[in-house]
Amino acid sequence: MAKKGIELPVNVLVIIVIAVIVIIALVALLTGGIPLLGPVQVSAVFNAGCTSLQDQGCTNSAAIHVNLDVADPKGIDAADTLLVLCQTKYGALDDAACKKLCKCPGT
Repeated sequence: MAKKGIELPVNVLVIIVIAVIVIIALVALLTGGIPLLGPVQVSAVFNAGCTSLQDQGCTNSAAIHVNLDVADPKGIDAADTLLVLCQTKYGALDDAACKKLCKCPGT
């Protein structure tokens, strides 16, 4: 008499594969394998900073604080300003160039 292996229905195999994928994704996320702050998040922070600048009459981009640690994109803090973000991520040389990037009136 020959022994048979374990027979699993296809549904069970699909569930096991999905569970393994979810576990791998969670491990990657918790260990930093998946970057949490990519170009979309930087763009969202930039747009929020530009909105604040426009709300304040486009006076001074160095006075607008953004919740992004420009030196370390994975870190979040409120120490950096919109001007630093413009210079570091968008190549603006000064306040006027940052205002132009934010589409302030008169720039």
